[in-house]
Amino acid sequence: MFEPSPIPITPIPITPIPINIDLREIPTFWINLNKDIGRRTRMESMFVQLEMENNKRVSGYLADTVLEGCGKAQEKTLKKIRKYPTLVLEDDCMPTEHFLKPR
Repeated sequence: MFEPSPIPITPIPITPIPINIDLREIPTFWINLNKDIGRRTRMESMFVQLEMENNKRVSGYLADTVLEGCGKAQEKTLKKIRKYPTLVLEDDCMPTEHFLKPR
């Protein structure tokens, strides 16, 4: 059972600091099942179109449930990160108009 803290907690106001990150310049990992060749081809084409050369495919997991497979693939991917910021994508992602800005 959860017991409320006897010490009052006062929220600290946080002011966001706007930053600009060019996603073409940061490491990108993308998760893809080996059997999903069409999705792999689409992702590779998207990275060429978007000039995202610093990307690495991570083989996904087939598991008893989608949730388990996604969780294991995400865990495997997070263990590969050595530099921040890093972008992690699934193979069904799509670029938005916000991403498609010229250099």
